[in-house]
Amino acid sequence: MIKFIEDALTSSTIAFDVVVFDKAATPRLNLTNAFWHANGTGKYRGYFMYPNLEAIGDLTKDEVTTLWDYQVKTGVRSAKFGAWVATLGFNPAYDASGSQDLGMSLTAAAPLGTSGIPLDAALSANGLWRTPGKLAEPMTYCAIWANDFAGTGIIPPCTPTPILTLAAAPALGPAWANPGVTGVLVKYGDGRETMGFVHDCADWSATCGTLTKLATDWMASGPAGVDTAPPPPPPPPRTVVIDHRVLILTVPGFTSTDFIVQTLTAYGIPHDVVRFDQDATPRLDLQALFWNPDGTGRYSSFVMYPNLEATGQLRQAEVNLIWDYQKKTGARSVKFGVWPSNVGWDPNYAACSAAAGTMGFTAATPLGISGIRATAQLSTSGLYRCPGIKATPQTSCGIWAADFSTTGLVPACTPTSILETPDGVVGTLVKYGDGRESMAFVFDCAGWSTSCVLLSHLAVTWMTQGVIAGERRALLSVQMDDVFLGTEADNKTYRCSVADWNAQVKYQEQTVAGWPNTPPGTDIKLEMPWNGNGILEMAENKGLTTSLEVFSEGCFDFPEYFTLGCSCWSVGAANCPASAPQFCRQCIKDWAKPAGYGANRVPANLDNATTYDAEKQIGLNVLMAAAAHLNLASKPTSSNKCMVTPQISGLMNGDALRALRAAGLECATGDNTWEHLKNQQHPYQMLYSNAARNGYDGFAFLPRFATEIYYNCTNAAQIERLYNNLYQPYYGSYSTIADIIKREAVRVVREGLLALKHDPYMMHQANLAVDSTGQSLAMRWITGVLNEFHALVNWPVQSKKLDDLYAIFKEREARDACKLSYKIEIAPNKQVQAVTITSGGGACDAPLTVPATTTASAGAAQRIGNDAPAYKIPLAAGGSARVTLSGGPTWSLP
Repeated sequence: MIKFIEDALTSSTIAFDVVVFDKAATPRLNLTNAFWHANGTGKYRGYFMYPNLEAIGDLTKDEVTTLWDYQVKTGVRSAKFGAWVATLGFNPAYDASGSQDLGMSLTAAAPLGTSGIPLDAALSANGLWRTPGKLAEPMTYCAIWANDFAGTGIIPPCTPTPILTLAAAPALGPAWANPGVTGVLVKYGDGRETMGFVHDCADWSATCGTLTKLATDWMASGPAGVDTAPPPPPPPPRTVVIDHRVLILTVPGFTSTDFIVQTLTAYGIPHDVVRFDQDATPRLDLQALFWNPDGTGRYSSFVMYPNLEATGQLRQAEVNLIWDYQKKTGARSVKFGVWPSNVGWDPNYAACSAAAGTMGFTAATPLGISGIRATAQLSTSGLYRCPGIKATPQTSCGIWAADFSTTGLVPACTPTSILETPDGVVGTLVKYGDGRESMAFVFDCAGWSTSCVLLSHLAVTWMTQGVIAGERRALLSVQMDDVFLGTEADNKTYRCSVADWNAQVKYQEQTVAGWPNTPPGTDIKLEMPWNGNGILEMAENKGLTTSLEVFSEGCFDFPEYFTLGCSCWSVGAANCPASAPQFCRQCIKDWAKPAGYGANRVPANLDNATTYDAEKQIGLNVLMAAAAHLNLASKPTSSNKCMVTPQISGLMNGDALRALRAAGLECATGDNTWEHLKNQQHPYQMLYSNAARNGYDGFAFLPRFATEIYYNCTNAAQIERLYNNLYQPYYGSYSTIADIIKREAVRVVREGLLALKHDPYMMHQANLAVDSTGQSLAMRWITGVLNEFHALVNWPVQSKKLDDLYAIFKEREARDACKLSYKIEIAPNKQVQAVTITSGGGACDAPLTVPATTTASAGAAQRIGNDAPAYKIPLAAGGSARVTLSGGPTWSLP
């Protein structure tokens, strides 16, 4: 807030110091030492005070007396901004308070001196909050009451002379019928002199610059019996260094930041969630939160949700501290759930609603490297908002709360609409007069909304200013289980045909690639987890004999499950009654089978298998894949480290896991519908077995999504029948295949693709049957998902086989264990010139995503299609690398 003063002094080549007085510091600043040399001469030939520390309680009576004594002894003059008019010797015109756009005029008494300012200078009070003085009511004293003199006050005699007046504006009401006093020369009874202005000031106001020039010239014309050494040379242009980390500032118990936390986690961007408790004692130290001890910034951007500045959690000093941090570092802020007038728009009260509708981006939306389509249409369903009136943007962004609920904080601002509904502005960029930048949305948000998840990508790429400390990759890997097996559907057995296979190949290689919305780099390929038991089944059907009989049933397929009244399979071991029969208590999806328990046979389902069972099962499949039979293992599409176990079984069975590992397997797919098969703590990582829970240590479970494309369905009619049996009571109407695919597409886009989840999706070989429309259920599903996704973004989408997915998850594990930190360097020309990346843990390849026009000096660039390139910088455990950027983005330093 004092940059306008610093600029005026610098332009006049006047040496100056900026001294910050912290009333909470221990010990307090010694003002005698601050103002006097050890030899008894004064250090300063004048001083600015902003805010008016004397009158707002920061200074004790002794400290005020020290300042006044300095002025009396040296004759130096002072200047003040934001002074209460009564402290300058005029009665306040309370009803004329405000920041309206009115003119101000210098009076004949203004000491223009050598300032070069004309008496008729055009001065504006626009955006400058003030309570003017009554021109006809000067006082003979200038009293202050604060701190340890709040009761008695300090009431020196004074003679006030108006030098600046506010223009009359009768149209605004009786309070504005006459000019008001906004600038005063004060001559105190003890000889001191002060120039005071009753309005706040900042460098965005040209008027503030002019008045500072007036005050500077007036101070310079006063007594010079103090140290007047020539000004030091200007400091060299500085390089700003900031931790490239995102802060999410919220409040206790607030959970709706889930969508932005998810996106930051998905990219791998370092971030902190800090909950500000206004009732805590002591209050959170925001100075320590935002600044490192070495004076560098701790955050390159922050999200504030709810809008703590405007909802009363933060006090004025705390708000000012955050704003000052933004000005010094260029850190951008993003806010959700803001009130329109707080960000420069008049509210359209008649349009306040959470009803379903659409909103779209404007030409001013800073899409950057977000990959979001300018044509994307977002749903407003469930998002309560009061749009701003587009026709009346404001020139100030006022907030009134906490200890500034009366006076308010009303900075000048320029709002730019970036997201609109037919009723008005719902998303905006705000450029404040002091150079700060914010992106704000007038509706609440949460992770259940696709719109909010999409906007989180816009927010992240904008606030990180084109330098993302992470990477983005969209994967859609669909696995068709049970290949080679037959599937019973409507009393018929379906086994995928050559024609069905060829149709699918044509679809993924020609149809998908030919869509106009398909981004370059998109590569969709179905994966075919196959089951060697299907070969035996075919052999038996053809009258051939085999030496191995394989049972396909799981325990829940046994008659005992029904005759004993079992009901524990899906509820979990923890919820199965202790009174249930032993068979029921052991026929549970998450039952940990004791080692060696069971009879030797060869079930396809591995939940209750012995080591013998599992070895035979895996051995059979290894034999089928070998060169002597199907010769699948040598194919580049084959996965030999990971598998899909039959019915996702055996993962709680140490005997089965031990057999799988002995066969060279390291991972198997899980099922995200089962909580015990997901990594609850790290949702972007695999879960690993342990001896206590699974009977075996260190086997990886790769997460996998289920779909509403059911394993025993070959056509739309079958899907509709089963789906409506399950969901028609919930939806209240019959769902067609189009309805089903649409809901699936929305869910997968929100929970999978936009969430950057790399979990594959589960389907089955029956879903490959091509119907009379020339489509399979798998084709319908993929088409629906990709059309939904690519209407929103132009990210390329790829499919990966199991072993490649395993490697991707392992890479993510290594990156998380690396505990990466990033520091950015911003050159004097405001370009990001370098990024220093440090491992706080293990070794990894650190990702850094930048615009295509930027080149990094280290790491291999990985770019898919036209997406932004991600550089992978290799780091040793605890190592560090400084990566210079050629053509680095411009940082928003004021």
